[in-house]
Amino acid sequence: WVSVRRSERRRADAAEVARRLAGSREAERIRLARELHDGTMQHLYRVGHDLDRLATLVPEAERAEVSTVRSTLDEASDELRSVLADIRLPHVGTFGAAAAVRAAAERFQRTAPDVEVVLALDADGRRWPVEVQHAATRIVQEALANVGRHAQAATVTLRLGERGGMAEVEVADDGCGFDTHISDVAHVRGDHFGLAGLRERADALGGRAEVTSTPGTGTRVRAWLPL
Repeated sequence: WVSVRRSERRRADAAEVARRLAGSREAERIRLARELHDGTMQHLYRVGHDLDRLATLVPEAERAEVSTVRSTLDEASDELRSVLADIRLPHVGTFGAAAAVRAAAERFQRTAPDVEVVLALDADGRRWPVEVQHAATRIVQEALANVGRHAQAATVTLRLGERGGMAEVEVADDGCGFDTHISDVAHVRGDHFGLAGLRERADALGGRAEVTSTPGTGTRVRAWLPL
C-alpha cells in the first residue's frame, strides 16, 4: 500500500512539473508575441507610413517601384500577424480548444485554399485545463503545418473529443504519406518533419501521441492528453 501511494505521489508530482513547464513555455510565447507586436510590427507600420509619404514626393515614373515595395511590406506584415495569432492562441482559455482549432483551421485554409478542411469537433474543451488546451491546439497547428509543407493532400480532417478522462486530438489527411521509420531516422539527423515535437508535447503532460502513415495512404496524427 505504501509503495502504491509513493507511485501515485510520483506521478502526481511529475504531472505538476509538466503543467508548470507547459505554462512557462506558453508564457514565454506570449512574451515573445508582445515583443514582436510592440517592436517589429510597429516598425513595419512606420515604414509603411513613410513609403506612403514617399509616394507623394517622387516623380510619377518612380511611384510604381514604391508601390511594389509597399506591397512587399504589406505581405510581410500579414505574415507576421498570422505568426502572432499562432503564438498567442487568443481563443484558448476563453472560448476553449474547439474555438482555437477552428481559428487554426481558418488560418491554414487561407494559406492552402485548395485543401478542404473538415471539422469534427465533439468537444469544445472549455472545461479542459489551459495547458491541455494549449497542447491540443499546438498539436493541431504543427500537424497542419506538416500537411501544408509535405502532404499534397486534397482533404484534411480535424477531430477533437473527450473520452475516459482523456482529451483526444486527431489530424488526418489523404495526402502522399511517408515512411514513418525514415522520418524517425531523419529526426536523429536533425532533418525531421516536426513529428517529434508532437510527441514531446503530449509526453510533457503525461499523455501520448502517435503518427501513422505509409507512402500513398495519407497520414494520421493522434494524441491523448490526460484531463
